[in-house]
Amino acid sequence: MGRRLAWIEAARTLNCALVVLAHVNIYTRAGVDTWWPGGFYAVPVLSLAVPSFFIIAGYAVAMGTGSGSKGAMLARVRRLVIPFLAWSVITFLVMAEPGLSVRDSLLRILTGTWHLYFVFALLQLLVLHALLVPALDAGKLRSIVIVAVALTVVSYAVSEGILWSSGADNGTVEALLRKLFPLWAGFFALGIWWRRRGSRGFDMTAGILITVVVTSAFAAYIIDLKLEDMAFGFTPRKQLLLGGLAFQLLGASVVLMMIEKLDGHPAVDMLARWGRDTYGIYLVHISVMLLLFRLVVSAGWLTVHWSEVPLLTAATFLISLALVRVIRATGISWLKLGLLGEATR
Repeated sequence: MGRRLAWIEAARTLNCALVVLAHVNIYTRAGVDTWWPGGFYAVPVLSLAVPSFFIIAGYAVAMGTGSGSKGAMLARVRRLVIPFLAWSVITFLVMAEPGLSVRDSLLRILTGTWHLYFVFALLQLLVLHALLVPALDAGKLRSIVIVAVALTVVSYAVSEGILWSSGADNGTVEALLRKLFPLWAGFFALGIWWRRRGSRGFDMTAGILITVVVTSAFAAYIIDLKLEDMAFGFTPRKQLLLGGLAFQLLGASVVLMMIEKLDGHPAVDMLARWGRDTYGIYLVHISVMLLLFRLVVSAGWLTVHWSEVPLLTAATFLISLALVRVIRATGISWLKLGLLGEATR
């Protein structure tokens, strides 16, 4: 693993583990106040995973040579879209949601079943990047970043505005908005800007100021969640809250900068070894989690003990990792491309 990529792969591993933990919480716990660990206070931390993935994606795309060419863009999209569609179908079948029309079923599959909205939005951003970004100078790139962040702010504002003007919607608006590129454009553009400008780091004074700002943003996120719960009795918005956007932007950036500064540490190198598996784990883990959950329920092992979520999370992650490596070990190129999206860089 080249030194310039090790911290990125380590960050992917950590964020993939956060995603699995979030999904186990969502599926096994009735409300965010019961999430492990920390209830409401876990939500902001878990919400950093997807924004971090988009920042990493922007950074990694900006690293690529010739990434702006049409051929390179099509190759990158192809390596993502085939496994995306394959696992969208598999996840749809495993979830077995009754009562959906053929049109709704096809729409859900083509735009990403459940967690696969991330890949659908990423595909949109990759195409836009190839068309708009690589040839830009620093001044024009700065303008693109500002516009992208503005799109994200507006998207979050629309999400929250609909919530308080139209009432609770059981997450329908959040599920639709997160499939569209404007919501994530700011995070992706931030990653591109970071790579183009380079890491500047920060001294102790700046570090203290950042800590205060991030802590305040965390508190704003919690307040927004509590207001939802007080008004509706549950939290129809978890990820797409305007009150949480500052924490997601700043928190994800700070965590990634800290991992970058630790590049070369044995712990980073260890986590980096799993980095190439994270796209596969992300694709397969929902299917693994659902099947594992059904097994646990049928065996009567499900409890309300605190250990339930961490154990299910660890089992889901490790079984998904094993499945990914078994598929890779087959040596059958079409199977690896179709189910894992091999050679994604």
